[in-house]
Amino acid sequence: MPPLGQMCVYFFSKFIFLQIQFKENKMTETKKEIPWYAWPFVALWKLVAGIVALTGRLVAVILGFALLIAGILISLTVVGAIVGIPLAIIGFLLVLRGLF
Repeated sequence: MPPLGQMCVYFFSKFIFLQIQFKENKMTETKKEIPWYAWPFVALWKLVAGIVALTGRLVAVILGFALLIAGILISLTVVGAIVGIPLAIIGFLLVLRGLF
């Protein structure tokens, strides 16, 4: 018969392994299918969320205001509207994501 200490270590290691395995099985999620027409919006929102995660909320709000103003200024011309409007939208989304 092995010493009591070895039996306790073996038991607790098995117990911890079973708990970790149970938690891993419980934490699996099913991902929802995103319709093809929603992909641009989902991709844009994930981009904004990634920027907020990398920079932090305050910097994201400041960067969002800067992009919003730059987008509005660029879109004053007809040719610049192609770039300015999406830039302003991304800036607005950054501000929105940073505040809420």
